[in-house]
Amino acid sequence: MHTNSVEDRVVELIVKQLKVKMPGASSSNFDASIDLIDGLGIDSIDMAAIALRIQDEFGIEVREEDYEGFKSVRAIAEFVRNRGEVPQAVGA
Repeated sequence: MHTNSVEDRVVELIVKQLKVKMPGASSSNFDASIDLIDGLGIDSIDMAAIALRIQDEFGIEVREEDYEGFKSVRAIAEFVRNRGEVPQAVGA
């Protein structure tokens, strides 16, 4: 059974959130190390929406004070891994 890495799943969530602001965004051309705020211009509203998507996808609680650590996809993936067992993506 193939499962997506946590990083891949986080990229997909962010790309879905950014489609309106960045129509060309795709998981295939997304740099997981880019700074989400300075590099992509993600604002507090985007971050709140991404946090909600993370909660839904991974079944973990994300508090507003956690956002400041969400500098990159890798940082978010590490946060998710540190919260415990990571469930597989639906349909994986």
